[in-house]
Amino acid sequence: MEKKKLGKYCIFLAVVSCVVILTPPPVIALGNSLDWFAGTTVNGTQKILVTENGSQEKQIEKADELPYWLDGTLLDGTHRVVVSDTGLPPPYQKPGSYEYAITFEEAQRIAESARKKYIDLFGIDPCTSDLPQRKITLFDNPFESDMVTTSAPMGGPHQTSGQLYALVFPAKNTRDKPNFPTLLFDYTKSGFDRFHTFNNVQTLTYLELGYWDASDVPSGSDIFSYNYYLNEDLSDYWLEDAPSTFLVGWVKDSAGNYEGCGGGWSCTLREHSHYMFPPASSVQHEISHIFWADDHGWTLWPICLMSYFWLWIGYSHWCSTCYSTIKNAIWR
Repeated sequence: MEKKKLGKYCIFLAVVSCVVILTPPPVIALGNSLDWFAGTTVNGTQKILVTENGSQEKQIEKADELPYWLDGTLLDGTHRVVVSDTGLPPPYQKPGSYEYAITFEEAQRIAESARKKYIDLFGIDPCTSDLPQRKITLFDNPFESDMVTTSAPMGGPHQTSGQLYALVFPAKNTRDKPNFPTLLFDYTKSGFDRFHTFNNVQTLTYLELGYWDASDVPSGSDIFSYNYYLNEDLSDYWLEDAPSTFLVGWVKDSAGNYEGCGGGWSCTLREHSHYMFPPASSVQHEISHIFWADDHGWTLWPICLMSYFWLWIGYSHWCSTCYSTIKNAIWR
């Protein structure tokens, strides 16, 4: 009798464990209280009408009927602004290549002030929307790899004096400009900071606004094309001898199923997610390509961030093979 009870108990635990593992993690906004995937509020469709009594009603608006919510601020892409934790530019940036350098806290205050003014003027909160349901479309159009082939183990960034630098470039042109640059900086910093695990390397993240004009990327291009032009368009803004620096590009959207791509000296991601991978983990995945880690496809084994399945689930760790690869690339 006891054996039967024990068997039932083990089966119960196994089922519960599977449910726990396969349930997507809760969506959590990082740092600046903007909802994850809040870009839906500006790109197409659902926006929130704030009524006088404080209640919220869904209202459908066309994006082109309202201006960009950060217009007229330092964050609107018309000025070359460097945003960092310290308010200082990265050491490898050429002198005179920026107009302003501010802290992330200052950028948040600017964004929150613009948000309040936008609500007062239009009655719409540009930073709030109903979170869309996770779309279980993982195997509808499976892609093979988002690793840029030039990232073979023969080059790319590596630490110097125990430090790595990520320069974050949101596109500034109207077609490709992301809606929430400070939020994307927050996601990038969160994903990049997870590389501390590699011998406590210091990860430093900088938001570079008003630099990348991606209008030369042909319409209908995929994320790989954007990543190629990112390197071409921004080659003049930092010193050539910058072995510990790499680029992270962000665009509003792109063609194809790929969420992002990475390799060589850069990675590029899209704000509008199709598969809804957790954004900080997507950044972590693409930066891993820069340090030579390859994809595992849609496999369940090994359990690794470099598997699209485990990335979608919300797993944020590397398998032993990828961990060793990245560590060797960083500390070579």
